[in-house]
Amino acid sequence: MRRVFNEHIESARNELQSYESLKISVHNTRKRIKIIRSLLRLLRIRNREPWFEKFNVAFREIAQEFSDMRDAHVYIDSVDLLLEDSTSKLTSFNSGVVRKYVQEHIQDLERRLRNQDTFQNISSSLSDITLIEEMPELENNLCALIDGLEFVYEAGYNNMYRTYLNPSAETFHEWRKSVKHLLHISEFLQVYWPYTASPNPVNLEQLSQALGTEHDLANLQDYIIHLADSTIIDSDTLELFITSIENKRTKLQRTAEHLGKEVYMETAEYFIRHFQSNWRSNKLGA
Repeated sequence: MRRVFNEHIESARNELQSYESLKISVHNTRKRIKIIRSLLRLLRIRNREPWFEKFNVAFREIAQEFSDMRDAHVYIDSVDLLLEDSTSKLTSFNSGVVRKYVQEHIQDLERRLRNQDTFQNISSSLSDITLIEEMPELENNLCALIDGLEFVYEAGYNNMYRTYLNPSAETFHEWRKSVKHLLHISEFLQVYWPYTASPNPVNLEQLSQALGTEHDLANLQDYIIHLADSTIIDSDTLELFITSIENKRTKLQRTAEHLGKEVYMETAEYFIRHFQSNWRSNKLGA
């Protein structure tokens, strides 16, 4: 676990030193940090809560340095997604004002990132983090991860049912975060303990993508409304955007509901029982 944490921290720092594309550097750095925060949850139990909270907050604050840049690029990608949808009435013509406005915003953000030495400052912050040095001692077996895994799986299971009892942008967002954490943990376990129980990796990846796109469209919807309030786009364009976004979000929510029932088909208690059973069977087989 120490080696994996260190690899992701160093990879994030290397991304910050690559100036081939700010968009790619920001995306890859944020992804590394998200994986770290997911794996922190894998080690989260009661007597490690202060340790978890300290470093979870530290990495979250680092990722937030890029949030404006990430959001701006997502707006562009989400508009393109709507344009590719055959059921949408949006065209490159009536979405052009939004794309132009966002592109100008991105260029302004890139100038600020470079002028303020943001990448260098974040790289220094990553170097200063003492995660590895302060990591608690763990048993050298899978039992050290059971409590954290159950916590993450149960959070996703509960958030799924909360979402469909009270569907809203906020509940879908919370479910999305839980699914993303489980996905990163599942990918980690498949490398180091591939014989342990884990949700269907294909369904889990598809569920994460559906919820991620739904969240991006919800953010785009808020952004478009803001542009309309600022009189940057007219009411007809606003109506076209809102209709296209809501139709696409509805489709994604239905997809997520179907996939969610496949991923979270059993309670956390039974999921962990199967996980432990597979672990014991493999040890006896060995």
